[in-house]
Amino acid sequence: MGPRRVRHPEEAWYLLDLVVDRMLKFIHNDKGTVKLTAQTRKFNIMTIQAGVGMSANRNPKIAGKEAARKALDVAKLERPDFVFLFATVGYPQKEILNAVRQATAQAPLCGCSGEGIIAQNITDESNFSVAVMVPKSDDLKFFHGLSAGLSLAKYPPLL
Repeated sequence: MGPRRVRHPEEAWYLLDLVVDRMLKFIHNDKGTVKLTAQTRKFNIMTIQAGVGMSANRNPKIAGKEAARKALDVAKLERPDFVFLFATVGYPQKEILNAVRQATAQAPLCGCSGEGIIAQNITDESNFSVAVMVPKSDDLKFFHGLSAGLSLAKYPPLL
């Protein structure tokens, strides 16, 4: 099966079901908590708890801690399995990274800086905005890694 452009979110879920042989369903609530439930064809249930927190404080230590604490509170977690961190370029990156790492008990982390953040129906392209997502699952294991020597020329676009 070659590359295919997905035109509708439901089609994306259908294609994902074909690839991983699982049905996935997101459950959102008004407090920002997301639970991802996967049901295999054998009817095993798997849940991921996740929370998202944001901050626009100009102090990187306060902003990182605040966004991480909000995400942990929303997900009702003490320590996540993994952390996704996105911050805009106005912050000293090392300081905001250290604040988030400290607030999330040194959980494995992946993220980047950018021109803005998008989360929870909010977009912020100011120089001072940070978003943190914290997932946790009893069934899935999260890892991060680094690969060198990859070439995009070897791989066709996915969509």
